[in-house]
Amino acid sequence: MSSVFQPKGLENWVTILDDHLLPVLPASARQASRLLKSPDASLYELGNVIARDPVMRVHVVRECNRQFGERAAGVLTNPHHCASMLGLDKLNILMRQFKATKGDARDPRDYHYFQAISTSLHAAEQAAAWAQFRNQAGADSMFLGALLYGVPNWCLWRFAHREMNIIQVLFRREQIPLQEAERAVLGCTREAIALELARRWHIPENIREALSSAHLPSPRFLLRCARRHQQDPHYRIPNRTESGQLVNSNALPLALSHQLAQEAARDWYSPHTRRLLDIIAAYLERPIPELESLVKHTAVESSRRWVLPGTLAPAANLIWPSRPRRRRHLKPGQLPAAVASLYAAGHDDGHRQTENNQPEDKRQTAPHKTQPKPQAKPIGIRSEHLPEDLDRQAILGAPPPAAAPKPGAAPSLSGFLSLEKKQAFETLMHRLLQEPEYFSTEFESIHSVVDVLADCTPLQRVLVMLYPRAQNTVQAYYARGCDQHPTLAKYRISLQHNNLFSQLLKQPAATWISPERPSKVAGLVPGTFKQAAQSDHFFMMSVFNHRGAFGLFYADRGPGDRIGLSEAEYKIFRLACSTCSKHLIARGKRAAAKPANR
Repeated sequence: MSSVFQPKGLENWVTILDDHLLPVLPASARQASRLLKSPDASLYELGNVIARDPVMRVHVVRECNRQFGERAAGVLTNPHHCASMLGLDKLNILMRQFKATKGDARDPRDYHYFQAISTSLHAAEQAAAWAQFRNQAGADSMFLGALLYGVPNWCLWRFAHREMNIIQVLFRREQIPLQEAERAVLGCTREAIALELARRWHIPENIREALSSAHLPSPRFLLRCARRHQQDPHYRIPNRTESGQLVNSNALPLALSHQLAQEAARDWYSPHTRRLLDIIAAYLERPIPELESLVKHTAVESSRRWVLPGTLAPAANLIWPSRPRRRRHLKPGQLPAAVASLYAAGHDDGHRQTENNQPEDKRQTAPHKTQPKPQAKPIGIRSEHLPEDLDRQAILGAPPPAAAPKPGAAPSLSGFLSLEKKQAFETLMHRLLQEPEYFSTEFESIHSVVDVLADCTPLQRVLVMLYPRAQNTVQAYYARGCDQHPTLAKYRISLQHNNLFSQLLKQPAATWISPERPSKVAGLVPGTFKQAAQSDHFFMMSVFNHRGAFGLFYADRGPGDRIGLSEAEYKIFRLACSTCSKHLIARGKRAAAKPANR
């Protein structure tokens, strides 16, 4: 695989994240479903469920502000108030659109998604606790503002998990500055993505200002004020900076609360956390010991109030001492190659390498010696412990048992890169068939199929093309390994009666195009597609949903391949595509079987 890596960039990431709806927590989804089916359900009970689920709360409050925000002349923040304004019928329609996560903390994507939500809840509790100082907005407004501040980060951890995990590896293990790692992996900063999503979602202006570092006082100015406050407890931060920028705005405490929650999740006693506490104490005009006591008490209360599956409580790291500082390992010129290698390795399990976020130097480093399990002694045919009525002749005449595999013999990995990759592929296939509601949209499902084929098999380029019936075209939707072939990654063609795409979309079918495998359909490949793919060896298969043809999957080993495709890879490709079709059909039938919204 080439070491050259091309990130997607701001526009592509915003489009991907904006097209998906964040899934709610499983417990609240079940409670809401029971209430909506009950004829005696009240808006107050639904408001309680909404208030207990931060994702559902954001969805409902955002919808309420979209419909009534202008008439309310402000931001509606209370979940019970929003539920009463929307009414039972509109809430019913809105809540039926929600999808729930599976809630499996062993799944890295669920784990990091829940951890991002937990960090935002901690920040929201901190911001609400500070509302009593310096004539700020009410506690409900501060809480909602801090939650909305973290929503773009939830989206990235849910729908760009691979990229976010690579950023964390570069930041924590290689000590790459965070914004530099984001630009190397995403092609832009998380701040730019968050600002554009906030603009599209009509998030209030004060929260958008908090998301933008350009609207906040510089860290250097705040640190100077913090030092003055340490020297003089009666010192007050001026209302404006030297450049005339406003300091006392609702944006600053939201940004500070999130920075504190994110840093405390890593280390409560790091120099960065200490500097943040000094700045917050100066801003709130409180003594540092009082502020530190308030912050830690709020973290403990947040840990008690909000419990998400498998996540580390905000107060958990209070028991760990400060970690030693580590130097940066990679030079700027080595960063693109490092990102490409992490992509190639399918780095998706970062949270399992340092369990419970404990400091590495505090965990036992001695190798763990596994004791061999004691083997049961075989019972001989003449053993005195055997029952007297045992049919000895039946045992003696029984066929010999199957030969046990030789010690150290590896299982068959034909078509897969490793045993771990084979297990990851099988896990996804099982999830597509047995847990269709795990995926929030059908587009998330096909994303997963493309990713697992690209990560777990020697296939270098994997592409899914969608078939919009109204336009009678086939157009590329999502691709892996096509960074050097943008024409293929953005391919689009109108369907004609006698081309390969039209033939495959008539019914579920797969084809292996290769000069060594002559077939009738090989001559139906459009010339524009040959130019885009630059390969005569590839797989292609159509996938269907409950309405009919949905799209096409394409895979090959790249234009420079000299090994050629194999039967094992073709079998894996067909299995993935047929499983995807079964998943899409089952998902569509379930959605159609649900009672219509009133």
